[in-house]
Amino acid sequence: MKKAQLFLILYFVVILACFIIMAIFSKADIHLFINSLNNNIADHFFKTITNIGDGLFVVIIGVLFLLYRTRVSVNIISTYIISGLAAQIIKRLIDAPRPIAFFEGTAHLHLVEGVKMATVHSFPSGHTASIFALSLCLAFAWNKKITQVIWLLLACIVAYSRMYLSQHFLIDVTAGSIIGITTTLIFTYFSDKWNYAWLDKPIYSIKN
Repeated sequence: MKKAQLFLILYFVVILACFIIMAIFSKADIHLFINSLNNNIADHFFKTITNIGDGLFVVIIGVLFLLYRTRVSVNIISTYIISGLAAQIIKRLIDAPRPIAFFEGTAHLHLVEGVKMATVHSFPSGHTASIFALSLCLAFAWNKKITQVIWLLLACIVAYSRMYLSQHFLIDVTAGSIIGITTTLIFTYFSDKWNYAWLDKPIYSIKN
């Protein structure tokens, strides 16, 4: 875990800040404040970057890593599947309303044109679970301090985009990030013990 130590330390600081905010303010007040911070440039930016947390993007990155190091590819795809399943199961067990349904008839939300709005299964955020799992996998693979900061910043931006687009509340993305990080830490712990030489080679160099 020392490979991504800076990533994890900074993540802990971010999560601690989120919990403090949620302890002081209600989820409705937090969301309305975030929703009020909008402009046309941000609309286009967050509408685009939120797709990085989509499953297709994560799988593509995982497949591409077969050309670099098979173990990283296995980690990315496996943690995406596991964290995704965990998020989907919890979503259906809790079945919390999304912001647009939560505020229906009580508050006017700024919505971004062209974004299909979901109304159910708000908690936790699957996009956030996916991007944090991917970012930590990348932090383990490329563990220079600057890249660790970049991966965490990318994950946080995608998580924020889910709130900006009124697809999730802060508590949703916080929980999603915890699922993604926890899944990756556990899976990587075990995968690091797999002492198979082929895992540390690109797929094209593995001989039959």
